[in-house]
Amino acid sequence: MSTAQTALPYHEPSVAVILIEASFLIALNVINNVLDRGIYCGLVGQILLGTAWGTPGSKWLPIEAQESMVQIGYLGLILIVYEGGLATSVAGIRSNLILSIATAFTGICLPMALSFVLIALNDATPLQAFAAGAALCSTSLGTTFTVLESSGLTNSRLGTVLASAAMMDDVVGLIMVQIIASLGQAEESFGAVTVIRPAHADLSYNL
Repeated sequence: MSTAQTALPYHEPSVAVILIEASFLIALNVINNVLDRGIYCGLVGQILLGTAWGTPGSKWLPIEAQESMVQIGYLGLILIVYEGGLATSVAGIRSNLILSIATAFTGICLPMALSFVLIALNDATPLQAFAAGAALCSTSLGTTFTVLESSGLTNSRLGTVLASAAMMDDVVGLIMVQIIASLGQAEESFGAVTVIRPAHADLSYNL
């Protein structure tokens, strides 16, 4: 019978673990600075490094360290989105609302239309094509705000349009994901409730 721990025991990490984690942190900062100065996409380099050092790459980082980094990274994502929301001009959103809607509409409809090509190319079902389109149409707000901040476009008209469109894409993407999850779990046929329920929940949350 296991007993609850009253304290966290300290174990000195091995030299190999120290070298792996130190090289990972140094490489993250180096690749972020290099790519941000060159093509304003240091985040992409950090994602690739995380894949290379962790799972499914070389798996040098212990799984416990990867889980801790995921949790800290999620906290950082929340702060990035919060900072981006504070930096976005409400007046700019209002003056560019039509352009933002058109951009979001393109970002949603184009992947959905292309995904249905899978039906003819790969004998996919309409539900599989819809799921592929839903996965492609969602935009990462954290990635958008990070790229806009590194490129200095946060307060520009382009930055306002892209940030607004990314927010709209994420809302629609969440609705689509919940619809697909409902379709996968429900045994009954597709009905109006399957669409209305997640749409109502997401729109109510944003309002």
